[in-house]
Amino acid sequence: MAKVKIKKVPKPKDGFIVLFTALSMIMLAFFILLVAISVPNATKKVMLQRGLKGSFGNLQTGSALQITQGTFLLNLPALTKDSQEMMFILKQLDGYITQNNLGDDITLYEDDRGLVFMIKDTLMFPPGQVKINKRVFPILSKIAEIIKESKRHVYVEGHTDNTEMHSARYPSNWELSASRAVNTILYFIKEGVKPERMAAAGFADTKPIFTNKTSIGRATNRRIEIVLTSTKI
Repeated sequence: MAKVKIKKVPKPKDGFIVLFTALSMIMLAFFILLVAISVPNATKKVMLQRGLKGSFGNLQTGSALQITQGTFLLNLPALTKDSQEMMFILKQLDGYITQNNLGDDITLYEDDRGLVFMIKDTLMFPPGQVKINKRVFPILSKIAEIIKESKRHVYVEGHTDNTEMHSARYPSNWELSASRAVNTILYFIKEGVKPERMAAAGFADTKPIFTNKTSIGRATNRRIEIVLTSTKI
């Protein structure tokens, strides 16, 4: 009687398993990006934060993602514990921002500090000045309403690019960035936000989010950041 030969099926190598897992993660992240395109801008940012963090694990703080629909930045540290409240705030502002075509000037995102409203200086101030443009009053008033309802501390940061500032009133970017932050807080006080809940700081060009070697990068670095902190009152 003829012997039946049994061939052993080789086990997949570890390299194949690693490659398959990596491809699966990439496909999942790509799917998240496709879904995010169909939702409002503000909600999209938080969806991307959660989805990409889940796909790639703990990315280092400061990792950036750029998408061609306007230009916005996403930091990807761990989300705060009160993300549901943050999502509600995002939805409140998203309709206003979309309706008034402010998506290229205002970025909403969440990082380890809390919820951040990042506003370009071209919307907030005339070049080299600290007096707030009247056209931004409505959005600042809307943010003030949210601040009063949120019961969170508020931290306003002024940032510039690395172009040297030379004027009698503002001899450096330190004075310029600090004065812009203070004036933003003074506006919130006029809108009824309690002063003891707020603090201001000017960072000049010490905390860029893009390179200062290009005009686009410098324009992005010139900004006001209004932070609703993770800590409640």
